[in-house]
Amino acid sequence: PAGSPLSSTNTDTADNQQDNDDNGSQPGGTGTPVTSPLIALGVGETDNTIDFGFYEVPPTFSLGNRIYSDDGTGGGGFNNGVQDGSEPGIEGVTVVLFAADGAGQPTGAPLATLITDSNGYFRFDGLLAGTYVPVVDVAASGAALAGMLSSLGASTDTTISGDLKDHGNDVPLDGSSVLPGGIAGPAVALGIGLQPLGEVTSTGSGSNGPEGDQSDNLTVDFGFYLPPPTVVELAYFHAIPTETGDVSLTWLTLVELETLGFRLERSTDDNTWASIFDGIIAAEGDGQRPQAYEAIDTIALDHDVTIYRLIEIDLQGQEHVAAEATVFRQ
Repeated sequence: PAGSPLSSTNTDTADNQQDNDDNGSQPGGTGTPVTSPLIALGVGETDNTIDFGFYEVPPTFSLGNRIYSDDGTGGGGFNNGVQDGSEPGIEGVTVVLFAADGAGQPTGAPLATLITDSNGYFRFDGLLAGTYVPVVDVAASGAALAGMLSSLGASTDTTISGDLKDHGNDVPLDGSSVLPGGIAGPAVALGIGLQPLGEVTSTGSGSNGPEGDQSDNLTVDFGFYLPPPTVVELAYFHAIPTETGDVSLTWLTLVELETLGFRLERSTDDNTWASIFDGIIAAEGDGQRPQAYEAIDTIALDHDVTIYRLIEIDLQGQEHVAAEATVFRQ
């Protein structure tokens, strides 16, 4: 039956009376008959050198699942970290698989690379038992993820209760990582009895792997969204550490329309934000020419990653996130 031991390779198919070598051929693979070569025997002759070697085939597993647009389509929640409503998958996204280190981070050379199908699904098959980290290669995905950010949430739940949740980190991998700028998912352990059941919601790459439901984990979804447009057009927004431990924040507007001013915020987890200054920085652009701005954050960097965002405030008092920039502790 399927899953039975396989006949050893390097089979000797000659009728040569050589003992202790494998003489079994199994061209049909596991679960199919094993035959020896044709053995010629004369009257009264015996041949006790026909040996058959077998080995256990290690079980393999599958890991997936979907890259989706967290845009609120069909009654879903915009950027809520859940694949709900009728939010669509994103085709053409590059996903790279790595082994996980002891801290659950991607390590070593890429093990495999896939591109999502027309419905946003991906599935890595033929994986041995172990712990893996899927990473979305934002740069290689090109137009598929152009201008998009990872959804808020970053669930680490890879059981059935974590299905349809965004599992992508909110902060991209830094420059010292195996894939700078990539969006890493959680470390996922694959092995006998470790996979959830009943998580399949589609066909094709979104369906069960070749070994069936008990051998795949298809809960690892990644949400991305396009930030709402603002009424200010930026040339750049930079956050650069200084030699004194401060952070220089600079930005250049190309167009300002009905802009009252700006606020600056910082975060170490892309979830909780704190204003850098009281009040607002008044808008100085006239809508006719570029306008440069500069500010200094004097709070010492005491985290590995600090995220800054520029908030534009319009004349009606509405706030819009204009840009984000990330600083890594040196």
